[in-house]
Amino acid sequence: MIVKLGLSVATLLIHMSSCSCPLDFAPPDSASVVAAESKDLLSRAKIIYGYYKGAENKTPRPLRVLEISRNSAFLSIAGPVTGLDLRYAAAWYDVYAAHHGGKKICVHMNLIWSSVTFSQDYPPATF
Repeated sequence: MIVKLGLSVATLLIHMSSCSCPLDFAPPDSASVVAAESKDLLSRAKIIYGYYKGAENKTPRPLRVLEISRNSAFLSIAGPVTGLDLRYAAAWYDVYAAHHGGKKICVHMNLIWSSVTFSQDYPPATF
């Protein structure tokens, strides 16, 4: 999946060193579950964008869900995001749980803007 997106080795290394949760190796979800997750994630992301649109710390506009695979989501956005802005990652966490019987596991959110990918895990690691 990372090769398919054309990420650089440096981005991959940064992502690997910043992961706070493991990948989910459960069987892939059905196409209908993925479609429902995609729809719900984009809907929640648009609500978040609308709520914070006028805020000083702007959340970039969500464009579309590019891919969902197990507990990882790829959302294209219309601008950069700060590493500490976990609003979309928190939305993915809730969407994933809603479609997996309330199962609350760590999820991966990949926000893609231009040729840059911002990788976030939610909930964030505590040290």
